Amino acid sequence: MTGDGAVALVTGATSGIGAGVARRLADAGFRVMLSGRSPERGREVADSIGGGAGFFPADTRLPEDARALVRATVERLGRLDVLVNNAAIDHTNDLLD
Repeated sequence: MTGDGAVALVTGATSGIGAGVARRLADAGFRVMLSGRSPERGREVADSIGGGAGFFPADTRLPEDARALVRATVERLGRLDVLVNNAAIDHTNDLLD
């Protein structure tokens, strides 16, 4: 897979799978915008990727945040070609709860 400068947006990219996907896309030649709820971790991941990777803090459960995220991606990187919907909420409870 080669990005040839295409733009990818990865939600839930402040750690784990999302951060790994963002790194892999950048390595493949994509320009990458990362998103998540932790600005500090998101900026750290974007900085570690380099190559102009960006970060926009957003809670994609909120429609207004999701719209702002797409707008910010297009404004900063000029377009949006690939969306990786990786954001998730961990609901860890006892089975009976």
